[in-house]
Order: sequence, then C-alpha cells, then structure tokens
Amino acid sequence: MRGVAAAIQLSISINQGTGAGRPFNNRPIWALEICLGPDGVIWYFSLRQGDWLQAIAWGVKNLLNLTRTNPQLPLEGSSTMGHTDQDTCVHIRWMIRRDMQAVLDIEAASFEFAWSEEDFIRCLRQRNCIGMVAEHEDRVVGFMIYELHKNRLHILNFAVHDDAKRMGIGRAMVSKLIGKLSNDRRNRIMLEVRETNLEAQLFFRGLNFRAVSVLRDFYDDSTEDAYLMQYRYQPTADELAHPTSRISRLAG
Repeated sequence: MRGVAAAIQLSISINQGTGAGRPFNNRPIWALEICLGPDGVIWYFSLRQGDWLQAIAWGVKNLLNLTRTNPQLPLEGSSTMGHTDQDTCVHIRWMIRRDMQAVLDIEAASFEFAWSEEDFIRCLRQRNCIGMVAEHEDRVVGFMIYELHKNRLHILNFAVHDDAKRMGIGRAMVSKLIGKLSNDRRNRIMLEVRETNLEAQLFFRGLNFRAVSVLRDFYDDSTEDAYLMQYRYQPTADELAHPTSRISRLAG
C-alpha cells in the first residue's frame, strides 16, 4: 500500500450488561480504528464506543474518505509540507462581508455540525479573531478562522471546497499562519480536531502538527472527544544565537 493510507477498523463485542456507551442488545461495542500509512507505519488510532452499525459505518466512511481524497499522503519528515499532486496559484486575504455566502457553502459541505452565519459573525466580532479566505481564479475555495493569543495562534475553523482539494489550498493557508510565528513571541499553532475527522488529522499531521492531548466530551453538539494538535515553530541557529526582543526588531 505504498503511498496510500488505509483505515482498518476492528469491532469487538464486550458483554457488560447495560454499561456505558450506546448498547446494542445490552452489549456495548468498542471500536478500535488503526490508520496505517505508507510502509505500514501507524499514524493514528482511536478507541470509541457505539453499536455494531455505528462502528461499521464509521469505519467504512473514513476508509472511503481517505482513499478518495488522500491518494498520496506525505511521510513524517518529508521535505515538502503537505505534498499535493499539483500546486495552485492561490491568493490568501482577509475575509470581507461579501465572502460570507461562499464561506457558508464551504462550511455546510464540509461539516456535519456546521457553523451558522451568526456563529461566524459572533466570532469575527472579537478583537483577537481573524478570518481569511483563499481565492483561486477569483473564487473563494477555502477559509480559516483563528484567534491571536500572546504566545500562540488558535485555529477555530478551517475548510477547503471539495472541488479544490488536493490542489495545495490548505497547505497554503497553513503556511500563511506559520509565516506569522517567531521564536520570541507567538511560537505555536493550536487547534482541536474531532476524533472521527481522520482526514483532518492526517492533513495536519502531514504538516508537522502533533496531537498533544485528548479533550474528553469537548463538543456541545455530540459526545465526541477532540485531539488537541500543535505545530511548534522551529527557530533557526541564527535566532538561537542572537535572540532579539520585539522592540529591538521594530527599531531595527
């Protein structure tokens, strides 16, 4: 399976009466999902409860999504960030009011529990919240919403139009954020990813994000857990040898 990621799901019946989870005939099912990358390297695994039908549907859906949208995923340590079959000329700019409908369309097509227009407006009204869109051929094909904090950037929402995937759009947006990092101020990017969103987990892992913790029952709209993923800025040897303060940078 070189160059192809596959999701393998094993469902195990455990007779625990009417214990936790969603029982099927009084028997909760533990579903173990293991994702194997090229050369059989384990990239991801997840253990969750549900019934047989949910477990099977969940695994098949992830497998189909992977093989359809990620035919060749980057290996850890690859020299390119999120290598794609083709690179696209994309313009990333601040989101404006007339972008809202295109953003809402991408949002609705990307997520089961999509943000409403009110959610976007409420978020963007915060002083530290920024919205950006990716344009290709004068069409909005992706967007990201993130917060500025003292020592980090926090991605709240991130999506690419289905027709524009595998074109480097997502990689370009992440690269835009990475370009805002520095060793002596904001030095990392954080985001939460649903435990069932395997496509997003693999995408960000391919860009050198790493899961640093599990957030139990993180979402209000479901009982899903979330993985907290992080990208840390890697300072150059010159930055380590000659650290500078923000004031001295501005003065220089």
